[in-house]
Amino acid sequence: MLQPKAFALSLFYAACVTSSLLCHSALADNYKAEQAYKAGDFEEAVAQWQRSVTADDGAPEAYFQLGQMTAMGLGTHKSLSDAVQFYKTAALQGSAKADLRLGLLYLDGLGPDNDQAEAERYLRAAAEKAEASADDEDSIAAARVKLGDMLLTGLSGRQDPKEAAHWYRQAGIDHGVSAQARYKLAQLYELGNGVEKDGCMARQLYKMAVDGHPDATMTSTDDLKKLTQQHLDAITTSGRCASADFNTALPNLATAIASHDEVRKDANAEALCQSAENADIPAADQPRPEQLAELKGCQSDALYYDYQGKGVDYRRARLCAFGEMSDTNATPIQGHAILMMLYANGQGVDRNWPLAFRFACEAGGAGAEISGRLKHLVEMTQTPKPDPIDFCDDITSGFMMGFCSSIGTEKVTHQRQVELDTLMKAAPKAVQARYKKLYTAASAFITGQSREEIDTTGTARSSMVQDQEDVDWTDFMEIMRAVMSKTLPQDGKADPKAEDKALNEAYRRVMAVPDYQPDADDPDGTRSPGLVKVAGIRTVQRLWITYRDAWVEFAKAVDPEMADPTLALVTAKRKDNLSVLLGEGDDTVQ
Repeated sequence: MLQPKAFALSLFYAACVTSSLLCHSALADNYKAEQAYKAGDFEEAVAQWQRSVTADDGAPEAYFQLGQMTAMGLGTHKSLSDAVQFYKTAALQGSAKADLRLGLLYLDGLGPDNDQAEAERYLRAAAEKAEASADDEDSIAAARVKLGDMLLTGLSGRQDPKEAAHWYRQAGIDHGVSAQARYKLAQLYELGNGVEKDGCMARQLYKMAVDGHPDATMTSTDDLKKLTQQHLDAITTSGRCASADFNTALPNLATAIASHDEVRKDANAEALCQSAENADIPAADQPRPEQLAELKGCQSDALYYDYQGKGVDYRRARLCAFGEMSDTNATPIQGHAILMMLYANGQGVDRNWPLAFRFACEAGGAGAEISGRLKHLVEMTQTPKPDPIDFCDDITSGFMMGFCSSIGTEKVTHQRQVELDTLMKAAPKAVQARYKKLYTAASAFITGQSREEIDTTGTARSSMVQDQEDVDWTDFMEIMRAVMSKTLPQDGKADPKAEDKALNEAYRRVMAVPDYQPDADDPDGTRSPGLVKVAGIRTVQRLWITYRDAWVEFAKAVDPEMADPTLALVTAKRKDNLSVLLGEGDDTVQ
């Protein structure tokens, strides 16, 4: 027996763009009908839907729901023939749900006539709707699947698996996420029915079907997922998606990329990764045991990007990266990532495309990152003199942003340390002694601020924390250079008392802002752990006081005249930190 669907009003809203009084009246009746239905008062629901169609001739939702109620005899007489008339009226007014219901009735022989041609006509009417309300999307997807079924089996008098594949793709790929459509399209590719036989496309579609959604004719995809997984396992174990050799798989992927067919591209990308997974590594490129022992504790990214300013060493980077391939503690920009760049760019080794693709695949990451990385490599193979690829060129996730931003940070950190060492080497011992305490206080404050005064609820948190630390250390070096060169404002131009007053006012205002409280959208307070809190700001302020005092003592050791200007500048920068928290600063880090 037909079951009523949930009663959404979005289609009716679309019909009411004229904002007429009649339309508002019909809308109110529809809402009342929905509430009555939910309360189990079916007679009242029917009465309200009847008022809706009386108030406005363009009431497809009301006509459809009257058809549902009449088909089941809820709140009114039970009559399939009368229900069909309601459905037809709704269909004439553009209801995809009504088209689908009529198509299913005729398809199942439950209508006035057992007419498969009529079934196809109504299903096609729903399937061909280009724009729909959210409420109708599932119905359109279901109609496309059912129309595909009719064309595949010849129920309408003609058999056309090619057009069936078209409708399955419309429902599952191009304009929908129907699990049924993906499953059925996968079967066509597996058998070569209506499409060119392609085990890899079939496997990709089966994988997508597992993540698909139920359409209007399904209540759950659980059983379908089990069946889909069986097919997926069978294809994987049987070798029906056996990878071609690399020289065939590479142009196949290039063609798929050019076609802008994302499913085909993903299928061919997986096939290419399979073809490259056993690419031979030249024996001369691999590290010997004694070389690995010598490089114990090395970091391939430091050698590749020259963090220490000693010069790039591609040879040692390669040997180190091979050692990191089995190291579970290696970061995403070490090991496979470094080897991909070395072999793709021909840095310290002969350019080797199979190995470049192998390591690009083995490096893993978010799906969009792998896809972008492989596309980048394909484009390089088609260019006589390609620009070098960097592993970070194709990142998409906040997670990877943190690692990639650390590359520049590592270099700057080394340069900063070299500059500080140079300054302190020439400084008097009293200054050197104060510097040690200052550096310790600075590290504590900067770390505390980046942990407690940055919203770390998103995936880009590591990058945001790193950015804040970079800003703070840049400020530190700015003050350090000014103090050591004695170029800070003197002769009363700096006013630490005024800056302190402004800071205290900003701090008072920040501390008055209430902490985040769970609400209807986040009842469990899951966002709370990463948010900035008053207690955290208070902790950072205490660290800053120690940091401030250390600066004053350091400045006195350099030149007593520098104490007040230094105090004013350090205080002003802390006030700027708090202004950002209040939404008044000009700092994009927050």
